[in-house]
Amino acid sequence: MPEPAAPDRRAERAGAFLLATGVFWGLFVVFRLAAQPQEPYGLEAGLAGLMALLFALFAYALTAVTGRRGLFPDLPVLALGVLGVGLLLLGFVRSPFYGRAFARLGDAGTGMLLLLAVHVLARFRRGLEAPLLAAMAAMGAAEACAGLWQRFVTLPRLRALVESGQVELPPSLQGLAGSYSLHSNEIFGSLGNANSLAAFLLLAVFAALALAWGRPAAEPLRRTGRGLACAAACTLMILTICLTGSKGGWAALTLGAGFLALQSWARTSGQRRAALLLAAAGGLLAAAALALCAAGTFGDAPLGASMFERFGYWRAGARMIADEPVLGLGLGAFRDAYSIYKVPLGTEVQEAHNDWLQLWAELGILAPLTWAALWCLAFRSPAEAAASPEDGAPADGALKPGRLAAGILLGAVLAHLMLWAVSDQFDAGYVREFLAPLDDAGRAPVVAWGAAGAVLSFLAFLGCWWALRPGASRPPGPVFVFCVRAGAGALLAHQVVDFDHAVPALLAALFVLAGILLARRPARDSAGLERWPRALMPVAAAVLFPVCALVPLYSGLSRQVAEIEEEAWRRLARDAARPEAREELRARQERAALLWEEAWAWAPFDGVAAEQTARAYLALRSSGRQTWPPHGGATLDEPLLAALAEAEALRPWYAGLPLLRGHDALQRGFEELEARRALEAAAWFVKAEAHYRRAAALYPLAPVFRILAGDARLLQGDAAGAAAAYLEAWAVDARIRDRNQYLLALFTDARPGCAPQHGREAEIAARLRELLKRSAARGDLAAGLRVRELLSRGVERRRLRESAVPAGELRRAGREFLAACEALAAERPGDAHAALFRAFAAALHARNDPAAVAAARRLAEETRARALGAGRPAVPEDVFMEFAARMDALAQPAAP
Repeated sequence: MPEPAAPDRRAERAGAFLLATGVFWGLFVVFRLAAQPQEPYGLEAGLAGLMALLFALFAYALTAVTGRRGLFPDLPVLALGVLGVGLLLLGFVRSPFYGRAFARLGDAGTGMLLLLAVHVLARFRRGLEAPLLAAMAAMGAAEACAGLWQRFVTLPRLRALVESGQVELPPSLQGLAGSYSLHSNEIFGSLGNANSLAAFLLLAVFAALALAWGRPAAEPLRRTGRGLACAAACTLMILTICLTGSKGGWAALTLGAGFLALQSWARTSGQRRAALLLAAAGGLLAAAALALCAAGTFGDAPLGASMFERFGYWRAGARMIADEPVLGLGLGAFRDAYSIYKVPLGTEVQEAHNDWLQLWAELGILAPLTWAALWCLAFRSPAEAAASPEDGAPADGALKPGRLAAGILLGAVLAHLMLWAVSDQFDAGYVREFLAPLDDAGRAPVVAWGAAGAVLSFLAFLGCWWALRPGASRPPGPVFVFCVRAGAGALLAHQVVDFDHAVPALLAALFVLAGILLARRPARDSAGLERWPRALMPVAAAVLFPVCALVPLYSGLSRQVAEIEEEAWRRLARDAARPEAREELRARQERAALLWEEAWAWAPFDGVAAEQTARAYLALRSSGRQTWPPHGGATLDEPLLAALAEAEALRPWYAGLPLLRGHDALQRGFEELEARRALEAAAWFVKAEAHYRRAAALYPLAPVFRILAGDARLLQGDAAGAAAAYLEAWAVDARIRDRNQYLLALFTDARPGCAPQHGREAEIAARLRELLKRSAARGDLAAGLRVRELLSRGVERRRLRESAVPAGELRRAGREFLAACEALAAERPGDAHAALFRAFAAALHARNDPAAVAAARRLAEETRARALGAGRPAVPEDVFMEFAARMDALAQPAAP
């Protein structure tokens, strides 16, 4: 009787590692997509980074267990990787925003490690790349389903609750961007941005096509339930791309489809080279056309309003490049440097909406060239890969792709369950924030609807996974590679008009696609380099652990809990008259301050954490606390001023920090005035003016900073200096079109970002009125003070309109506002900007008189025409047209 064969321990260990590799990939894909891309520090971000590192380590362990060689990238790919790492480290050292640079460094490092791990798996056994791609495609279906649920269920219910007065908007949804997200019909999903969602979905569409259409000959996708499920998933994702409203997503999807058709047409090697060259030439021509449009060659807005706004971002980026073309400004610099380089017709933004240009602006000319060279190598990889020694032999059951697929499914299920336990649904972060107070208030049906959407999206994931799951041991055919190339090409094209590098899920997906394609390259150059790359993955994982997992997780958890405490004490502040409410308010403010200290301790390089710690101290100080026990009972002023100074040192180009320091100095000056210490108060007002001037230098096109500097000058008793500062702000305002900054926002925005609201508006307005009464000056002095007066009147009118005041008081405030606008127009008869303010104020004041509104509209149009004819500055054309449309609406008779 023959003896039973001894078990192959190496194969068993390799199978266990392959299963664990799949579990960590499934966890990573879900966590990475659920993490907020705008906030790199948080629970999901830290868990995603940890799962990526574990995935790479277990992929490396496969090679160590089996002793396989020749799996690592060849010399050109490794050389590009070394160059990229060098550029990133140099950019980090030169960065003016270490907190953002640290996160970007972690995202890029994680992406490179993923490329290496996917490359190793794809070369280890052909066909293992398919389950990795199937998880991304299934998450695309889940995200599409969650987005549709958000569009048709969640957001309409939230809007109805807001309109009925049952809930109040949280701070994250009170600004222009948050209000647009809440009231727009565009889908943004968990990514928080419609364009980013469209980018991920177009990638998922091509991944699904690769797995369905490019399956190996031994495993066709039959026209049964699996085929129908695959078609339904693709249809769902394409429909969601349409509903995002992303024109860039549609254009990229079309370009990707064309690239796929071009590859399918090319049969011979010469035709394939021609297809790649043709695609590259088309991309370069499109980029050149966009560059000419951005330069204004074809007029102001040849491609619509959204592209016109992008052109403003690109012009600012071009100015950055002109200053530092070789080395760039530093990793993560664009966000803070933008206010310095912003052009007059630009609007506020945090990313360049063009990754290629932003790479150049931040890291120098070599960065986009290195990125392009990597993809040139990837696209030149053969579609028909050389056969692996194991491909022709029967594979051990433990090493088949099915083992990896089973692990991925298990990991994805665990990730969804963990997310449900934390946030109840798979949705954008600020929608979850909105749902939290609803849950506290006992409105369970709203939360139940959100949970139903999460379950539905999870079922969509399972359905797509079942349709696309790979089961054969044979590698997929060339059509699989064609689709992967098309998906990568579509996302690279999308990077020309959006900020995919700032979204970690998209950046990771791009590196994964690069790893799949580069694994098709022959391994002829790696034999001599095999010794040191084998240690590359564990060493890189050890270095990236604090960057990608430890700091984001612990600092992020403290930030998230601190934000919950802050939201709680803001709600309590409305009921601070009760003694017990005041005690709880103080306790929550102290806990928030301690949590922000902890978040800053975990990320001592992050200016955002330092700033938020300072703001927490300011809240405590405003509530009456003078000492801070955690610092040995020292006065609160010491840690407050230290945190402000450290935050400004960590973000030297951020205008918000000197603005905050100016507010603090102004408040201290008022306190000294109340204590009848005039000299000390004057010293604080001098410091406040210096801080406001610093903010104005960092943001030259923000009128509010000059207005605040004028306020500080006025409080020093220098009316002439104050008037000059106000007129500087007025001149800037005539040139800009940014809703967050222009002074015309007083007419439309519920909370105009341009209006200085530092808590003592009434006192400054009273001083202004006193100076205007006493001053007999004319010309620029009186005109400058009139600018400040009309802004004060406008802010007061807006405040009263939001309050429950008698109609007579509201009419009085409107009359005073109109009188201030008329006085300024009379002081400056040739100022078209002042004349337009007067016309807009008249229309608003006479909103119930269609004839008066129409007369004000005609006056505004005549003023605009005269200003343009004389070549004098006036409100930018699109701003004027927006307000003209509002005046036309006011002129319509009210419905009976």
